[in-house]
Amino acid sequence: MKIDASAVPSLGYSPILMAAGIIALILTVAVIVLPLIIPPKAKKEAQGRHSEQKDASEWIEKVEAVKKAYREGKLEDVDAYAQLAQVARGFVSEEMDLNLYSKTLHDLEWAPVSNRRRYEMFRQTISALYPPEYANSEVDRAADEATVESAANWVEDLISRWNS
Repeated sequence: MKIDASAVPSLGYSPILMAAGIIALILTVAVIVLPLIIPPKAKKEAQGRHSEQKDASEWIEKVEAVKKAYREGKLEDVDAYAQLAQVARGFVSEEMDLNLYSKTLHDLEWAPVSNRRRYEMFRQTISALYPPEYANSEVDRAADEATVESAANWVEDLISRWNS
């Protein structure tokens, strides 16, 4: 059986529809291929809203104010440790754009952050401040050996090493 060409219906391609189809095909290929060809921009490390190397002197001054108040007898040991922990939490909260004021040590272990090294420095500092703040120095020797001065140095160290 032979098919006559006149028996096949004409699809009636319009030049405008063909041009639109070709343009759509080109755009689709471009959207898929261009991201593979063009190298991505280097990603900046997410550091929060204060990512520029900020002068940390205001935070160091807060630590110094706690040390001074303690030396002058205006603060008890426990209150000084609590204030030092608040300074550390405030500094890191601001730097990482997170609210870390009410996080427990357990909460701090599992926080999803982009810079683990810095965050671990913070977590260790808070962890070091807990024993002298809450422990009974008669039972816990480490709490007995800690001083407000050494705890203040831990917080100052955290602040000074943050952007290094």
